[in-house]
Amino acid sequence: MDIHLLIQKYQDNDQVFLRTLSFEEKFFPVLELYEKSLQNFDSSKSYEYLITVYPALLIAKYKAFKHKEEAYKRFQSLRLLVRKLLLENKDNEFLKKIMGKLDLLSIELANALDYRYDAVKLDLLKHLIFHLQNLEVLENILIEKPHQINFLDEKAFSLLLSLVYKYLEVLEKHILRNYDYLNELLYYDRVLQILFNHGKERLFLKEIQELENTFKNALKNKKFSGEKEERYCYFINKWLVFLAKEKQLWIMNQPHTDEIKTSFKELKYQYNLPKNFSVSVLQESELCVLNHQEIGYRKSMPIIYTVDGEGAVELDDGFSCQKIDDFYRVGIHIAHPLAYLSIDSLLLKEATKRCVTIYTDPPILMFPKCLAQGLFNLCENHVQKVFSIYVDISTTSFDLIRYTVQLENAFVGKNDTYKHCSEILKTEKDDPIYVSTLHYLTELKPFFEKYLHIDKIYASLNRTSSNVSNTNIIGVSTAEKIVESLMVFANYLLAKIAYYHSFPFLYRNHEVTSTEIFDIQRLRELLRNEKKSDIYLSETKVLEKKFPKAYYSTDCKGHFGLGLKYYSHNTSPLRRVCDNYNMYMFQECYFKNADDKDLYRYELFLKEIASFLNHQNEVLNMFFEEQSLLLKK
Repeated sequence: MDIHLLIQKYQDNDQVFLRTLSFEEKFFPVLELYEKSLQNFDSSKSYEYLITVYPALLIAKYKAFKHKEEAYKRFQSLRLLVRKLLLENKDNEFLKKIMGKLDLLSIELANALDYRYDAVKLDLLKHLIFHLQNLEVLENILIEKPHQINFLDEKAFSLLLSLVYKYLEVLEKHILRNYDYLNELLYYDRVLQILFNHGKERLFLKEIQELENTFKNALKNKKFSGEKEERYCYFINKWLVFLAKEKQLWIMNQPHTDEIKTSFKELKYQYNLPKNFSVSVLQESELCVLNHQEIGYRKSMPIIYTVDGEGAVELDDGFSCQKIDDFYRVGIHIAHPLAYLSIDSLLLKEATKRCVTIYTDPPILMFPKCLAQGLFNLCENHVQKVFSIYVDISTTSFDLIRYTVQLENAFVGKNDTYKHCSEILKTEKDDPIYVSTLHYLTELKPFFEKYLHIDKIYASLNRTSSNVSNTNIIGVSTAEKIVESLMVFANYLLAKIAYYHSFPFLYRNHEVTSTEIFDIQRLRELLRNEKKSDIYLSETKVLEKKFPKAYYSTDCKGHFGLGLKYYSHNTSPLRRVCDNYNMYMFQECYFKNADDKDLYRYELFLKEIASFLNHQNEVLNMFFEEQSLLLKK
């Protein structure tokens, strides 16, 4: 196979040609290309073409071929070459990127073979834990191929001891930096738990004592007092308790403890979830309610409706729709907390710390109850201050004619549920205006289909009940599809307006590279062809890692999973704090035309908010994963 021809075919995405090649024909020529290119590495040159052809190497785990041993040895040689280059060129982004990819594939290849112990296995395990930080692959190797890993190096130095040193280092950073580094601390906490639970290499009494002494010395040298001291001691004492129990089992000659258990109360403490609102925040919320009396109804006000899940109590988005001559006028109406609060209020600062409403039992609200379920809430038969988006759509072509965005008062005519709303669509038995509103929205399906193209894999992995802020719509009923279409379109349109008016904004981006798209398409085919549930689950876990998470940014990069060029979060301001900052940007930059000085200040401010929210969401997603595991037990 001419390697240059193969590169060209990959760059042209010539799938017809590539399908004619066997896996061996793709794999070894590309491996040879890597070897030759990197043997004469020059940091001033571009090696992006190696990323382009990387998908050809990925088939190793999924399709067995005749020369597995040769492939493994050649691959290990290549990996060591890249590692050597990375040590010599520590800031080279290409080498960092390709090293991560090669490490994962090297582990997958090793996982398919039965090799005796060698130093590479510990080396790979350490790199996986300390650099790649991929818990899924770590757990899979420990469970599926325990004989392929070792916890000791040639000098009998324990990996666990290295891990404990790192854990204590991150713990100290976490406490000193006002509880920053929480995601990193909890990651190492999870790794310790996985390795202690694993039991392949049961700790000897001497090792237990060594680990105990390491933790105890950290307690002696602590530099904290008060609440920080309590938190610091908790993260150390939890492992001292485990080691003390292990020591007793050794003395009594009983088997290894097979599981480290965590209670819900402990889990909330570990993740430093917010407790009750402070007295000052509750005082400010009471003042907010007292300063804003009930708004009287006027005939000129729009009548809006909310439709949500059965147990929903924070109702932050509603809709209206009427037919006027040759167009539909659709209204999407969002609760507007900043109509009642200032941007520098204690309430908004507290909501920012909390990031989202967390649906545990009981829920941890973002705003105090008197606001989230009272003053700010779109309560039935009340007039509320709302942020409204009106869209006029042609009744014949279903094209967008015009849109307007405004702040107004609206009367909430009904709080409905998805289930009841779906029944009304079938029976047509309810208030005539509400029934006609629902029918007009069902007639608008062709309009929304022009904009919304949710990727099936994205939907299966992200639009599920495993959503900490309970903002995902996961059902398939007509009512749920109507609400989902309206809210996604509102988020799209507001992001597009912000982009074209060039004012600072928090976009919700979801980027997938061409390489990742290739991987996902290939894995999708595997899932379709493979009927066994265990294989399906295994590949789905891999798929989750291949599909990047969405994130907040002041740069607009589009949302691959929803098929939208512009996207943001605006429609859940009672459950997500990001939505409030975007409404504030409309308030200050769209309605009031902020000057250049203010625009620059807002841009810097939002960059800080985006960074904080991305970090908080990462921590909260980790919490929700662990909470889900506890619920299954």
